[in-house]
Amino acid sequence: MDVSDKAFLLSLALGLVGLVVLVCLLAYLWYAAPDPDRSAHLNSPAIWAPAATPAQLVTITQSVLIGTEQLPPGTRVELVSTDGSIVHVRYSGVEYGIPISATDLKAP
Repeated sequence: MDVSDKAFLLSLALGLVGLVVLVCLLAYLWYAAPDPDRSAHLNSPAIWAPAATPAQLVTITQSVLIGTEQLPPGTRVELVSTDGSIVHVRYSGVEYGIPISATDLKAP
């Protein structure tokens, strides 16, 4: 086998290796591409997030001081919980305790 035969075999081998690498790369890109139907389904909030329950609101019936702000009657605030004669409400993202008698809720 002379030098030209060895060079031909070497170039043939390198060409085949290059072809295999190209096929592997194309297969990777083909199968790694996101499936729009699958990704839309998996990213759906209905699957990953629990159903949001609407906040229960109570209405202030008497003027109350919450933090440094005086809330007038008719103001609606989010109900967090009740504890006897105290109602825990959320106003502007902060939780406060106010008398249940200052709301439209009935005392226990």
